[in-house]
Amino acid sequence: MLHFKLDARGGKTLYMLSKGIYPLILLTGALTGLPLLGAVLAGNPIRQYLQFPPLTHSVQHLAFSKPAFWFFSLVAIALFTTLACLLRGAKKTPASPRAATGWPWWGWLAGLALALMWYLAWTRHPWFGPLQAYTFTPLWLSFIVLVNARTYANRGACLLTDQPRLLCWLFPLSSVFWWYFEYLNRYVQNWYYLEVESFSATGYVIHASLAFATVLPAVASVTEYLASLNYFGNEAYQPVVRISRSRGWALVTLVVGALGLIGIAIWPGYLFPLVWITPLLLFVALQILNQEPDVITGTVRTGQWRQLALPAFAALLCGFFWELWNYYSYAKWQYSIPLVHSFKVFEMPILGYAGYPVFGIECVVVTQWLRRRIKPGP
Repeated sequence: MLHFKLDARGGKTLYMLSKGIYPLILLTGALTGLPLLGAVLAGNPIRQYLQFPPLTHSVQHLAFSKPAFWFFSLVAIALFTTLACLLRGAKKTPASPRAATGWPWWGWLAGLALALMWYLAWTRHPWFGPLQAYTFTPLWLSFIVLVNARTYANRGACLLTDQPRLLCWLFPLSSVFWWYFEYLNRYVQNWYYLEVESFSATGYVIHASLAFATVLPAVASVTEYLASLNYFGNEAYQPVVRISRSRGWALVTLVVGALGLIGIAIWPGYLFPLVWITPLLLFVALQILNQEPDVITGTVRTGQWRQLALPAFAALLCGFFWELWNYYSYAKWQYSIPLVHSFKVFEMPILGYAGYPVFGIECVVVTQWLRRRIKPGP
């Protein structure tokens, strides 16, 4: 049922991935070079952005501001209200003919593994001390398998059983994907890590890459689970927005995203939210310029809002568990966010959760880019 080999279909996958490599090269150059250009324009020393492993201490940011907090609160309320309306626009549909296959045996193993790793992550047994910093990856691998088991029980299919090739490729793509955000965080330093000072540079890369590899598979798996629920079967509320996919608008979007990347290095205290927006703008603009379909314009032009609403909600659910399991873990992250750092839920300031739906849309854009290059089937 679960097998992987590089046959003709695997060669096709590699070809399709290589076909889309040029936009990725441009995106990589923009994400790495433009913030450095902003740092040069701001007169900041380049050395501080290239330290590796990155420093894990908090930096001094702009103090808490009530006007800024209320402004971002209104933005967050509008975002969550829109998401709720799009989700409630779905109506129940009859169960899939392939549904209700029962709970698979591997789901039980995943549940036991998750419970064990959660326990080990939050406790401090001396015998487990040498491995205490390594609980994140097995915990989230267990979560991914468990969510797939829940989806499989709902409809008799899931990423793990029906699209294992896609799920497999999501892991390395996810690692590269999150390293981008780690790099951009050097300019705003909104989060930092504790208890990782003992890692060598090589050890840090390996450990972090394995942890980052679980991000896209987790969001994609939760998205599939939400789609397996009858409630989210169809949509009654489908506003259609006439939006252009012209090269002119794509170039405008590209320029706006580029200016945003430059700006985060010059005014990190004010433009830090652009860390989550500019990669999305650049990626979609490059897709349009490369004459590829993209999820964003495809959704708003057809009114199929579930394509964006489900991954946005899935990322919010994953965000809850990311912050929950991080809270008592040994190796963990903390936040230092300008203007709105208050009212924390776990380690995250409450307004920080508004970033997860946007992040979920970025996840589905990248996942769909990969899906178009992966032939369906085991």
